[in-house]
Amino acid sequence: MRWHLFLYLITLSCATAKIYEDFSELPSKDFDFIIAGGGTAGLVVANRLSEDPHVNVLVIEAGEWHQGILDLQVPWISSRLRVNGAPFDWNTTSTPQPGLNGRSVLYSRARVLGGCSSHNGMIWIRGSSDDYDKWAEVTGDKGWSWKEMVPYFEKTERWTIAPGHGPERGDFNPHVHGFRGPLGIGFNGVIQPTDPLVIQTTKDLPHEFPFNEDVNGGRPIGIGWTQFSIANGTRTSSATAYLDPVVNRPNLSVLVNNYVTRIIETSNSSFRTVEFGRNQTSPRQQLNASKELILSAGVVGTPQILLNSGIGDPAELENIGVQPVFSLYSVGKNFSCEPHVPFSWTANGPIVNLNANETASEEALQQWIASRTGPMTGSGWSTLAYFRLPDDSPVLVGNEDPSAGPNTPHFGLGINANGYYIMTSDPTLYILSEISEPASRGSVALKSTDPFEQPLLDLGFLSAPVDLAIAKESFKTAQRYVTGPAWKNFTLNQMAPLPNVAANSDDLERYIRNTTVAASHGIGTCAMSARGASYGVVNPDLRVKGISGLRVVDAGVIPFSPAANTQAPVYAVAERASDMIKAAWNLR
Repeated sequence: MRWHLFLYLITLSCATAKIYEDFSELPSKDFDFIIAGGGTAGLVVANRLSEDPHVNVLVIEAGEWHQGILDLQVPWISSRLRVNGAPFDWNTTSTPQPGLNGRSVLYSRARVLGGCSSHNGMIWIRGSSDDYDKWAEVTGDKGWSWKEMVPYFEKTERWTIAPGHGPERGDFNPHVHGFRGPLGIGFNGVIQPTDPLVIQTTKDLPHEFPFNEDVNGGRPIGIGWTQFSIANGTRTSSATAYLDPVVNRPNLSVLVNNYVTRIIETSNSSFRTVEFGRNQTSPRQQLNASKELILSAGVVGTPQILLNSGIGDPAELENIGVQPVFSLYSVGKNFSCEPHVPFSWTANGPIVNLNANETASEEALQQWIASRTGPMTGSGWSTLAYFRLPDDSPVLVGNEDPSAGPNTPHFGLGINANGYYIMTSDPTLYILSEISEPASRGSVALKSTDPFEQPLLDLGFLSAPVDLAIAKESFKTAQRYVTGPAWKNFTLNQMAPLPNVAANSDDLERYIRNTTVAASHGIGTCAMSARGASYGVVNPDLRVKGISGLRVVDAGVIPFSPAANTQAPVYAVAERASDMIKAAWNLR
């Protein structure tokens, strides 16, 4: 099976003029803002800051230039980009997880311009209104509230209508979306054989499985159509939406294939100098940002840079051999990520698995190349289902409710029957359970003093008992779901866990611990907190506490997991961060 196509289209020559691979190629060495990381957030900030022609902006990205790589354009191929050994990925593996019976699991994160927005599953969900109101409460900044953040989501979005969907059908609420933003957002271009069954279930069993007109309206609970960062059958990313249209701005430069190793104190508690190099043996270069250095290397990369720079817990740094420079105990702590648990049933339906049928895959690819239509215009989950446990649920007895509030789900179920992520050619109904807002916490720590060595990533999965209890409840809900009237002639035999596994048994717990994987929706390692708080890494304006000239803008600043894939929240965070930076420096 040919997992990775590595097909390259002709790169637009007009768009390569401002992309550099070597330090010596940079036309200037004087920059007002330097952004370490050209991922989802970094390219948003680069776009917005360079709107002012009077400032010079540099982006330094460890990965490669994204244009012309077919794998990063075809939506379906995303199912092949987040597996062990995948291209454009750091291929980060967690430390052995006690909560997963000692297993290490893959934590996928992209190494290419656009970051994870260039290789993720493209699901576009904001989370609940409670999530952002909780951020506002914790930070003391009302600007992080749902009401204040919705305009930033709308600013990002350019809503597109996909075939077979429309507001007249009640598939989405146009009043909660943006239509003029840079990022194309819409529905899956492919109808799964299960889609009619999903919708029928909301009619047959509306009490437990209600239909949700728009999962991005602030209360995602229920079953609704999944929204994606897909437009005209093609992936949209921060690279395609925020960088490509402005890459020829004379005040914006992008340096790719260069790895930021550390940041350096330029004066007393001021960090505006960045050190970087192409690899372990290449010369290290340094540049200074006259206004601000912005870390956007992601939930794993940013704390690694800070720790390598001597910013973190002094005792932990000394133990690894790094000279402490500035004490900030929360760096790398508070890591939170959604665990995913797979359940599956044999199915009786017209399922064509493009990951198991090379002929069908090649035909679908050629159709996509010719017309941007066909099975490869979509992703895996046409619909999403989110559920909230009742207040008197035994799961919450003796446990603090990990959710942000009454509008927030405890778990979600992704229903898939088109082969996305499925490696067998047998017809399979695949339901992926997601613990929406886990109570468990992990960390990012240095493994050595070598800045090029990947850090230690402890996911902390299922370390909080409530997370395991929620996972068990999600299985019970999935069972009730696929045995509803609509599924009578489609769903056959339960495959995993085995049919004899009882919903409250030790066998179910063992199954969950042995099969749980990472959603790669990590947050929190550079979390924001209130000004003056004794914990946290950044203030509500995302400036690093106690340090001048340095901000963090990526998923790491998010203090609590939103009930969402982190793509949409990170775009909104980056848009607001850009406004705060522009206001601080009186930029246009």
